[in-house]
Amino acid sequence: MTTVDQQSIPCAVCGEESRHQILLSSNQLGSPDLDLRPAKMLRSTMGMWVQCCPSCGYCNQMIATPIPNAKEIIARDNYQKTLNDEALPELVRHFRCYAMLVIEMDLEQARLAHMYAAWVCDDQNLTELARECRGSAIAILETWQPFKDKQDEIIKGAVLVDLLRRSSRFAEAQELCGQLLAYQNVPPTVISGLTFQQELINRSDTAAYTIKEAQDFADAHAAPPETVSSPDEIVDANADELAVEHVDLKRFAGIDGEYYLEKWKQIEATGKKITWNWAAFFFHFMWFAYRKMYYYAYILAGLFLIRLSLKFQFDLPWFASYLVRYFDWILLGMFGNYLYYHHARRKIVEAKLRNRNPQTRQVAIEKMGGGSGKAVIIILLALLAAILGPALIAQW
Repeated sequence: MTTVDQQSIPCAVCGEESRHQILLSSNQLGSPDLDLRPAKMLRSTMGMWVQCCPSCGYCNQMIATPIPNAKEIIARDNYQKTLNDEALPELVRHFRCYAMLVIEMDLEQARLAHMYAAWVCDDQNLTELARECRGSAIAILETWQPFKDKQDEIIKGAVLVDLLRRSSRFAEAQELCGQLLAYQNVPPTVISGLTFQQELINRSDTAAYTIKEAQDFADAHAAPPETVSSPDEIVDANADELAVEHVDLKRFAGIDGEYYLEKWKQIEATGKKITWNWAAFFFHFMWFAYRKMYYYAYILAGLFLIRLSLKFQFDLPWFASYLVRYFDWILLGMFGNYLYYHHARRKIVEAKLRNRNPQTRQVAIEKMGGGSGKAVIIILLALLAAILGPALIAQW
């Protein structure tokens, strides 16, 4: 149920009072669209999302709230032209004017204002004008690329995918889909939405769809539980679409791909898990961090820290003492390639499960694999803090 109130509100620019409807509460009867446009009844309240002073043309969510330099912006030709353009629906004019007022101090609000204007156009079947409004929102969202692997930024990226698709910019939308699906922190709902977007892009479909429709599509195309219980089981079942090929392994390894592919071919041909890796032997947990095997890296760094914190006294010959102390180094040199092979296969299958389009799959595989110097720096800094932290605290 929607409840509203009528209030007289003074304008922060000219001081004149005017009466406006104030939205007190509302609800949604249905699923939002993929660009987060709300369902009715909330969508029918958009006329109360922005106010316009009838005296000076100041537009804001609440015209009693001042915006820096508002008077100067209102006097500009482009503002006045937009405000008085009779070819545009009145609410579209108000949202666009509001975007002009806030764009220099709040890009997010400006982006939302342009999207709201597009939604108004959608409801009035003004297709070309809606595309123009989306173009303004796209221009703002693109300034934030590349999006970080954080849920709030991933959601913004997913909205941008929908805006691009609705604007017939299919190649850009497809590329961004692949980038986002390669991230680690993509919420399940967004995965469903992006997978659905890939299907719509392949069909060159520019229509509006809801989040529920995306979820229904994902549910309808989900593999039976027994076929997706684990990536390894899928690969062992020789599913053609998800089979891990040598070109996938080389692409995943990235740096030194030829070296690792040769080692992995040896493992496949002989069935033996032992092949020597000097990098794993010398660099220990740092090699695992660089190769994005973070689980192993954390465990090995913890063992390394424990070893440093204890004083080992062995009543053994010197060579036996060294063997005991550095036994894990030797094991890593022996089994590092196998552990990396196992990790690569799982990640490749995961990338293929998340991406139906071959091009986006390649991007996802490269993103998940390769090396990460940043991860090495982070784990070394964390280890240094753990070693030096207690001493510094004690001195303080």
